[in-house]
Amino acid sequence: MVTRMVTRIVTAAAASVLVNAACLGQGVDAAKLDRFFERLCEKNKAMGMVEIARNGSVEYGKAIGYARLGERKQPWTAETRFRIGSVTKMFTAVIVFQLVEEKKLALTQTLDRFVPRIANAERITIEQMLSHRSGIHDVFEDSGFRKAGPISREELIEAIAKGAPDFEPGAKTAYSNAGYVLLATVIENVTGKSYAEVVEQRVCSKIGLKNTYLGTGNGDAAESVSYRFSRDWEEQPGTHLSVAVGAGALISTPGDLLAFVQALFEGRLVSRTSLDQMTTNEMGIEAFSRDGRTSYGHTGGIENFGSWVEYQPQEKLAVVYATNAKVYPVSDILKGVFSILAGQAFEIPSFDAAPVAADVLARYVGVYAKPGAPVKFKITSENGKLFAEMTGKSAQALVPAGENAFKVEGGEVVLRFDIDKRQMTIVRNGQERVLNKE
Repeated sequence: MVTRMVTRIVTAAAASVLVNAACLGQGVDAAKLDRFFERLCEKNKAMGMVEIARNGSVEYGKAIGYARLGERKQPWTAETRFRIGSVTKMFTAVIVFQLVEEKKLALTQTLDRFVPRIANAERITIEQMLSHRSGIHDVFEDSGFRKAGPISREELIEAIAKGAPDFEPGAKTAYSNAGYVLLATVIENVTGKSYAEVVEQRVCSKIGLKNTYLGTGNGDAAESVSYRFSRDWEEQPGTHLSVAVGAGALISTPGDLLAFVQALFEGRLVSRTSLDQMTTNEMGIEAFSRDGRTSYGHTGGIENFGSWVEYQPQEKLAVVYATNAKVYPVSDILKGVFSILAGQAFEIPSFDAAPVAADVLARYVGVYAKPGAPVKFKITSENGKLFAEMTGKSAQALVPAGENAFKVEGGEVVLRFDIDKRQMTIVRNGQERVLNKE
């Protein structure tokens, strides 16, 4: 088990002063936020950083765990960078709207002008791609899609072009990373510059972001590493970011993301008219409901990195959380943060699951498989806890989720056991797969 680290963090916005209760504004309960994040750290439920600002001033910052583990653990600093996953889409959307304002692009233009080989390109508009209503199949969700990389843009577009449309353009909404990869290509076509150059010139340099850039590979020593927790923290293999340009390939820090979302809502990146279009139609921005109020931002995930950017216009309140170790769901962490900020009743979870007797756990232990399928699941019991190990993967801890049911910790996958039938049913996204005990 690693030594845990919990610390206050210093950001550029907070100058060189450590954030503490004395400088908090508007009644932020720093002590309760501290206890919440310290509990997450103590119970190995997360590692990462959170920053909160109101009216442009940082009110709270906290770091838990480490950026990198190993023989020489690397603690967090204000310059420690994360993969921000789909928060990248906010940057892509901002750039598209800047080009629209400059009349270099129109939301009504169709994709065939830029990437004609995509099915329905002559009927897919830029607006539909921004709002995930294009019908472009998200190849990133296909099991055979190559994520290890590197992959050229041409190869990536060809892979997208091979996918059959999920629906007619504009017929409905379905999240598509592929659509945002194509938007990056549109941006490059219109500007004559690489996506990396455009992000730097149109966003980072414009508002002073020093630690935000396009990731180009599997990461370097200056970036945090992704982990998941089973019996201990385990490093996760990195996705080659060439597969996600425009959709999920940016690197950043909580401090930079805080500055970015504040600049966006202060009108320093796009006009108020553009921002209204982005928020009303959820084009590169997601809407969240908090205690009867609507806030805006985006979430992101890649490997076991997770990021969350949220802004409440009425309160001018910005919250950014970035983790390199998703265990406890990020959405639940943010729910707790906003409950504390609102002064609502919030009980900090103990994370102490009700114990299950060893003889009960022993009934589930074994190897489960489906005839003809190459992948098997090995269920083991250790120190009063179940673990599931899929062929070729490391073990994942399970937590009780009802009678004869367990949930992959930090995930949505549920395993249901039928002792009499010697079966295990895997439930994921509403789909069930039945395996037999060998």
